[in-house]
Amino acid sequence: MKNKLTPDEFNKSVQDNYKKIFKNGWIQSQTRDSLGEEHIVIKFGLTPLSAVSHGIIENDPMYHTLFIHGNKDFSKSELEAVQSGLMTKPEKGSYLAMKRVKTKLRKTKGDLSKLDKTLNTFFSRLGVLVKDQKQNIHNYENYKEYIDYV
Repeated sequence: MKNKLTPDEFNKSVQDNYKKIFKNGWIQSQTRDSLGEEHIVIKFGLTPLSAVSHGIIENDPMYHTLFIHGNKDFSKSELEAVQSGLMTKPEKGSYLAMKRVKTKLRKTKGDLSKLDKTLNTFFSRLGVLVKDQKQNIHNYENYKEYIDYV
């Protein structure tokens, strides 16, 4: 059975679905070749790259890196989170600079169509999490104009 989505179609769909929920956020979804094996790397954040402190993308309060690997045509692929979480303010009295709220993404197997649906659901859940945690997001005051629309 032929894969329903090509890697290029998948990357475009992932970016479009993310931007529907996080209009001011940034996302990169690219197919890469490493050691003769293709994989897809997806990176995204909550605020525009220009607003991230010191221009370091890892400073984004919702920085994520996801990885997809599998067979050559991606008909049997696996999606997993490499780095994920929403950075929030710590509880009063804590010595920590910030706290991380887990953004749960289960390791998922399937073709790119299935993984696209999984990511669409994941992005929707992230939107709800951001709404619930909005006032607690680390450096909310600096990012307020970019995340109040969520």
